[in-house]
Amino acid sequence: MISFFNSSDELFMDVPIFAGQVNRGLDAMLIVYSLLSGHPASEICGQFIRTRTGWFTTTFTLFEAKSILTKIYAVDSNLASQKLAQLTEGPISVIGSKVMDILFFLI
Repeated sequence: MISFFNSSDELFMDVPIFAGQVNRGLDAMLIVYSLLSGHPASEICGQFIRTRTGWFTTTFTLFEAKSILTKIYAVDSNLASQKLAQLTEGPISVIGSKVMDILFFLI
């Protein structure tokens, strides 16, 4: 069943806010490119994320990023999980389940 939020207030109801408003969504490819070493977009995407605040993403996006890293770019599963865990330690709000629960499934 698909449900929709009535407002952004309802969408972000349980999202912790770091350093102001949560207003920038991280999609899977921005996360993937920022974590790949040697990819032409890595430095630019990593810098883009680091120099801005108010980021949020979803638990589904973390699963999607891990899948892309491991299946498309052949990154070791444990390394991909480690990199995603380090990313979520920063000022990024994760919408959905608790981050530690998600990281458990990523490993």
